[in-house]
Amino acid sequence: MRKYLLLFLVTILTFGLAAQSINVPLPKSLRSGNNGNSKSETEYENRKVHFLTGGNFGINFGLPNYIGFQFQPKFGIQPLNWLVIGVNGTYILDWRIIEKTTYHTFSVNPFVEAYLFKNQLLLHASYEFVNYPIISYSYDSYGNVTSVSRERISSHCVLVGAGYHTQISAHSSINATVLFPVYQKNSLNDSHRNYYAAWYQPIVRVGYNYSF
Repeated sequence: MRKYLLLFLVTILTFGLAAQSINVPLPKSLRSGNNGNSKSETEYENRKVHFLTGGNFGINFGLPNYIGFQFQPKFGIQPLNWLVIGVNGTYILDWRIIEKTTYHTFSVNPFVEAYLFKNQLLLHASYEFVNYPIISYSYDSYGNVTSVSRERISSHCVLVGAGYHTQISAHSSINATVLFPVYQKNSLNDSHRNYYAAWYQPIVRVGYNYSF
């Protein structure tokens, strides 16, 4: 757990330094009030509700046998500067280390995010409906692993977490988040709930947002 948290803190620091280096004020001659985009920029600033799109890349670990690589497009509305309500669609490439095989997981998850303390502290909560494979194995006398059966099940999950958010331009922002599953229940009986969990913690995600 400590090494994952250290990795997350290093990621936040890296993104913070990068944001500081590229968030340079534009010259007056290029600002929206002095170019052809002034009308659209004014309409954007006056709009009460903004829309947001973008995506996340994530990774989570179920060591020693599981690593999940996540690709997550997102869309939302921003009724306030510090609040986003939206939905993600997630594709996860599951790498099973022991049998050296990949599997595919899909999820849909409405979410809420809040940006506090000068929009730098990100708080996240989401409900996720996940469809994923479970695999049964057999072991021979030499310790070799063979996949015996495979089926797909579904799980209801609640994720919560926090991270770092920063603006890199008037419309663009980046974030880094670490999430933890606080509730999981799948379509199997309760005795298998933990063994066949959809999420292994922690879940680290890095994303880009564009508001319009």
